[in-house]
Amino acid sequence: MVSTVQPSQPKRRRARGDRPEHLTVLEFHEPVTMAAAGSSDFQIERESNKVFIKPVKSGAATDLFVWTAPGVAMIEITKK
Repeated sequence: MVSTVQPSQPKRRRARGDRPEHLTVLEFHEPVTMAAAGSSDFQIERESNKVFIKPVKSGAATDLFVWTAPGVAMIEITKK
């Protein structure tokens, strides 16, 4: 799943992250400077303008914050 995200948009976004074999890619318009999750149940990596999210265990959920030059995006990683 690939989603394009604009961090300047104030609303909270959702991404699905319920299975370890599932990789979610978030694509931003600007380079990502930092990403932080509220749980260690996810492997989070960033490269240029993309953030890669992979659950470490089934049924995990957390909040993810992603910083770019225009602002911060808040993404809720849900079970379903």
